[in-house]
Amino acid sequence: MLRVYTTLNNFANAKKAFSYRSQNPETITQNKIIDAIAKANTSITAADALAVMQVLEEVFNQEISNGNVVELFMGKFYAGASGTAEKSDDVFRPVPGRDPRTPKRDHKITLHFTPKNAYKKMLQRIKITRMHISSLCAPVLNHIDFCGYPKKDHIEAGDLVVIKGNFIKLDPSDENQGVFFERCDTHKTYRAKKYYRCTRITINAVLPEEAEPGNYWVKVTNKEHLTSNSCQFVVYSPIAENS
Repeated sequence: MLRVYTTLNNFANAKKAFSYRSQNPETITQNKIIDAIAKANTSITAADALAVMQVLEEVFNQEISNGNVVELFMGKFYAGASGTAEKSDDVFRPVPGRDPRTPKRDHKITLHFTPKNAYKKMLQRIKITRMHISSLCAPVLNHIDFCGYPKKDHIEAGDLVVIKGNFIKLDPSDENQGVFFERCDTHKTYRAKKYYRCTRITINAVLPEEAEPGNYWVKVTNKEHLTSNSCQFVVYSPIAENS
């Protein structure tokens, strides 16, 4: 089934607050199609289907290269040009220049597809299932590092913590979002107040000065108010470094 979900509509001219997006559950490869043809209770073998596919690929590529429209059972395939020019008689050059000093152009040739009307109607009846955004964009922590000054081999309160992950972007001004440090034994939690970088995959946050030495879990609550998995690390006492 086609997995359909909603996201915030961030376009400046948005007429509605949310937009629909979708995700496909599986990619059906050419080999899988060949196997399905061979198992379709016909006299066609997998070798026969592969041979036809190879010839079809050659003919398709040749006709597209010649600028022709290739019409198959599902619709029409064709190449299309796009881009801009200063003058009407400028040369269209879709191939990037080899010399780095060559001015960049937006000239492109892309492959287009127009489905037949029968397939347009079929798409209206496609099976769909609703998917919650949390299953698509749940934040995940992959790696924790730190930047102490002067350089140290352990982390202390006040050090910069570097968090790597996915879908971890957050709004530091929202108290319900952020990087949270939970002490393992007392479960006392500190929220980072200083942030130097907040992107989808990286957060640089300062471990609060009031965080006492001990074992901690760190986790992130992102802009969708979803909470990540936890990663464990140790906060050391500054005194331990000089002893």
